[in-house]
Amino acid sequence: MTKKLTTLAAFAALATFPASAQPALQIQLSHCLAIPGVLQRLACYDGVARSTGVSVAAQPRTVPALPVPAPPTYSAQSIPTPAPGFGGERLPQVEASRRAAPDRIVSQLAGFDINARGKFTVTLANGQVWKQLDGDDAVARPRKSARSVIIERAVFSSYALTFNDSSQLFKVARVQ
Repeated sequence: MTKKLTTLAAFAALATFPASAQPALQIQLSHCLAIPGVLQRLACYDGVARSTGVSVAAQPRTVPALPVPAPPTYSAQSIPTPAPGFGGERLPQVEASRRAAPDRIVSQLAGFDINARGKFTVTLANGQVWKQLDGDDAVARPRKSARSVIIERAVFSSYALTFNDSSQLFKVARVQ
């Protein structure tokens, strides 16, 4: 707040200067205006104000330092258990059904549907339902020879689907 008042006082003082001093002052202010950092720009304005002889009315108050929070501690109880079934991490699960998941599955297609936005939903032979993500821009045009799919783990807990008759990857998520 004090720095703002100082800056305003500097501008008020600048208005009272004779016209001959104003071009040099405008050059200094335009230099300050071109500085991208907020604090650096304010320091430049303060320097211009000090160079014109404007004094600070009151010393700025010091702000006490904020306490640094302690780093979080983790217990064995807060570590999540392994994900249940391939792609089922986000589905409701019973604790007893949790087990290690494979990195990929290969399955026969039991169903294939395309919605109005052009995104597909596939049903696998084991009953799992996978949906193409809205963020995936790829357009699926599987041939009639597409009888199976390969779904693999990808980065950041995502999944990629490939039809057996294509090498194109589609981003998918399990919905059932």
